[in-house]
Amino acid sequence: MVRSFHLVVFLAFTMSLGLSCGSSKETSSENKNFIAPGYIKKDYQKILVLAHVDPDIFRKRIERNVIEEFKEHKYKVEGSLEFFKPEMLTDSLALRDEILKRGFDAAIVLTYLGEMTGTRDTYNYNGNVYTVFYGAYPVFDLDTKATKTYYFQADFFTLQGKGTQWRSGVSAKGGQDADRAFSDMGYMLRRKMQDDKIL
Repeated sequence: MVRSFHLVVFLAFTMSLGLSCGSSKETSSENKNFIAPGYIKKDYQKILVLAHVDPDIFRKRIERNVIEEFKEHKYKVEGSLEFFKPEMLTDSLALRDEILKRGFDAAIVLTYLGEMTGTRDTYNYNGNVYTVFYGAYPVFDLDTKATKTYYFQADFFTLQGKGTQWRSGVSAKGGQDADRAFSDMGYMLRRKMQDDKIL
């Protein structure tokens, strides 16, 4: 019971503040993800996927796409849509009871950090040709589009661990179909966790 309480307290704490303490063990990957000292990979029986976004309207899409990615690779994951409500962040006992009742022994929490906007220029041949004296020159149109990238912090909590056991950044690229963007993010998340030997 004490161990499960730790899981819930740190879930609520991280989702509301996006912070955690502890010395880090860096991975050999380019991004230097955080791995808690002493973490040992195991076979988790039921992993909660919880996206903490404000406004809450994108949570269903994010969780659904991340869950599909992990389930395709035989991980036992479920989303928070059936039970989690944002007001549970202020009631850690209700959140703890719900997590215990549903039998989760680990959780992947995705916290929205913000977005970055940029521009992309592309030149497209429009089919026309003009000539000046003896040369022929194709005509190109300039197409400028705004692009957005949405950034998330991914944390992994376990029933036995104190605080986040793994942390990394992941992102979804705007300007394309939302499901495709979140599916790509789910793929990135799974690969990072596998590469770091978290799952």
